[in-house]
Amino acid sequence: MLFMISGVTSFLGRNAAKLLLERKHRVVGLVRPGSKNREKLKTSALSGLLVQELDFDSIPEAESCRKIFGFSLRGEGKEGLCLPGELVFLHFSWDGVGSAGRSDPELQERNIRNAKKAFRIAEGLHASRFLFAGSQAEYGGGGHERPEPRSEYGKAKLAFGRWGMEQSSETAFYHLRIHSIYGSGDHEGSLVNALIRAHLRREAIRLSPCTQDWNYLEVRDLSSALLLLSESERAEAGIYDIASRDTRPLRSYVEEIWRILNEGSGGERLSERDYLLFGERGNNAEGDIGMAPDTAALRALGFSERISLRQGIGELLSEEERK
Repeated sequence: MLFMISGVTSFLGRNAAKLLLERKHRVVGLVRPGSKNREKLKTSALSGLLVQELDFDSIPEAESCRKIFGFSLRGEGKEGLCLPGELVFLHFSWDGVGSAGRSDPELQERNIRNAKKAFRIAEGLHASRFLFAGSQAEYGGGGHERPEPRSEYGKAKLAFGRWGMEQSSETAFYHLRIHSIYGSGDHEGSLVNALIRAHLRREAIRLSPCTQDWNYLEVRDLSSALLLLSESERAEAGIYDIASRDTRPLRSYVEEIWRILNEGSGGERLSERDYLLFGERGNNAEGDIGMAPDTAALRALGFSERISLRQGIGELLSEEERK
């Protein structure tokens, strides 16, 4: 099978590409010209990745994409990529995922425009499936039936997901509401990475109250879910929550991660009371909204996470200690 990935230099994109290549699929990664993150693709695990430069901002409008990219991947014409097989398009490209960017309406509106272009490109290339990396932020203070996103980021993800579901196309639209993902290669400012650094440096860490319900899934399990939704004949187009079975207060997660770090560091045990300063900082742009994923549709296809929190955090600690 052939996969095309926008946002392939991202944390999720790189990990998805790695698994797909391990499974002997062919993968084309779309990269913005001049991207400073292109260097992240220069690893042995991604040596089989075919990189194609594309700037979504340079394409005038979504509807023009059918004409611009209306060639076949089976080698029709000089501009064809000449890659055989059924095509699945994974759309990770999305700017402004940090707290500041999530509050920027103009940036998020541009994301919607570019995501529409990506879908039209997938149509022009005769993709059988288009998997959109949405977010739990779409739910906001609402629920599965009536989402009420608070941030501009959540509103934009929801708006594009609804647009995609309304399209009548030979390219089936899969709206994936991805919850909190952690793992190797995540950005330095993530909560998990901040906890690991604080523990290794024996520094106290200022935290929000962490009272909201949370759900962590290791990035390799996310990649497995993406592959399942790409390959399964039983996976119908629609909305899928991507999350683990373990939903609980964020504070409980933080405390367990700290205990795992204490056990794995081999040094002095650092007390939670002295080093985890809950309530010392505010929440991010999403506020104190909790998570309540419904993964029944995904699990009906046979998905089950394999990486425990203990294993995932233990591996990240070892990785950080080797630096």
